[in-house]
Amino acid sequence: RRSSPIALSPDGRALVYAARTEEGAQNLYLRELDRLDARAIPGTEGAHTPFYSPNRQWIGFFTHDALKRTTPRGGAPLTVASLRQESLGASWGRDDTILLAISAPPVLFRVPAGGGTPEPVTELEGDTGSHRYPSILPDGDSVLFTVMSGPALALLSLEAGDVRSLEALGAASGGQYLPTGHLVY
Repeated sequence: RRSSPIALSPDGRALVYAARTEEGAQNLYLRELDRLDARAIPGTEGAHTPFYSPNRQWIGFFTHDALKRTTPRGGAPLTVASLRQESLGASWGRDDTILLAISAPPVLFRVPAGGGTPEPVTELEGDTGSHRYPSILPDGDSVLFTVMSGPALALLSLEAGDVRSLEALGAASGGQYLPTGHLVY
């Protein structure tokens, strides 16, 4: 499974990660960065690839058959979308939509955070591999993502639908924009 190992909260005060218990069950764990201990988030059995909502009120994650969300306190998770494909990353926008990448078809999709059917927002052109690891930038319109044929980073404008390759960065993948204005990949 290809997944993001951790998700840092938008305010930089906490992180969420998936880990297995001694019994072999996998859950999400929340660690406030001013504490040394982490706690399991109830209701996240089988969860992986976590990501935060911009306001830190929700944590999105994948299971073997769905995209879900829960609060940092946990509880019964809400299903955002049923999925049967492998997850390849997600990002939650300020407009309360989630962009996600799945293995088939291997493009980026958008779905309302309240639930619905994912709709494609990118298309494959020729033999361009797959689109993965979306990261919505602070302007709310631009999305950084990986095109695996390079690999290379690309930038999508949600409003215009334009995709621009960031070839000057070379063979790059998994890009993330930091609040400091830096791009890490």
